Amino acid sequence: MALGSAWPENGERLPDGFKHEQMFVLSDPDARRFRTLTGENGLFLTDVGFYPDAAGHYRARPAGSPAAILLYVRKGRGIVQLPEQTVSLAADEALVIEPGVPHIYFADRQDPWSLLWVHAGGGALSLFLTGGGKRRLTGPGAAQRMEMYFEMIFRTLQDGLTDGNFRYLDRLLQTVFAEVFWREETGRTAGTNPAVNQIIRYFYRNLGRMISLHDLAEETGLSEGRISVLFRKYTGSAPLAFFTRLRMERACYLLRTSTMNVSEVALSLGYADPYYFSRVFSRVVGQSPRAYRNSPV
Repeated sequence: MALGSAWPENGERLPDGFKHEQMFVLSDPDARRFRTLTGENGLFLTDVGFYPDAAGHYRARPAGSPAAILLYVRKGRGIVQLPEQTVSLAADEALVIEPGVPHIYFADRQDPWSLLWVHAGGGALSLFLTGGGKRRLTGPGAAQRMEMYFEMIFRTLQDGLTDGNFRYLDRLLQTVFAEVFWREETGRTAGTNPAVNQIIRYFYRNLGRMISLHDLAEETGLSEGRISVLFRKYTGSAPLAFFTRLRMERACYLLRTSTMNVSEVALSLGYADPYYFSRVFSRVVGQSPRAYRNSPV
């Protein structure tokens, strides 16, 4: 089916360039290196951006994109036309355009969107691209978390395209996609996913301490086995592995943005033994905490 019914009113291609926009595009060699580092089970990005109050924003790709495109509307509205449907996106709604799918999208004229977007690829996409349609992020603090994740992506790219930063970005991207896809699934399968929603909120309230499956069972009233099955089904990760990743994301943020030493960062996240914290950090991020903090920017 040919595209073309959802052009802007005057039929012209509208320009980019928005006040306070942020955008980062990897060079081909850096994108290839990022892809190689993530392997078969990760995500890599090629482009990422934020277009605030993007009046006149318009994109048309008749042959689609080689990467998946995640569009998340922070406020305002916009239109996405795909071969078999036209989708209206409003505030706190997201859509993923799969690789190779022809598309057109543009901002609403009366209420143009503020748009966070990323072009991503990698083997982990198969965990998330489980069905079409837009997602609405309605969970507590979901919008703020998405803004934080994208800000951390921008900060990390600006800090330097090191192997450790690429591995960290892989984790961040998987968290972004899990946020979008898992929360939409919660809305469609009420009665099974509220427990996962409850656990995620519990994780964010308790980043500064150790948590066990027993703690999660007491919090939710479910068995440890049931929690593990549900959490893996709707996030693609074991619950405690997901929690560790959140804590290491926080650690990376503190190492880059604060004057806290490694022991203080460890203690703030509930790790009494800084050496154990360093081993966990190195396994998740791919660098030691000190190497990560001192990596070239």
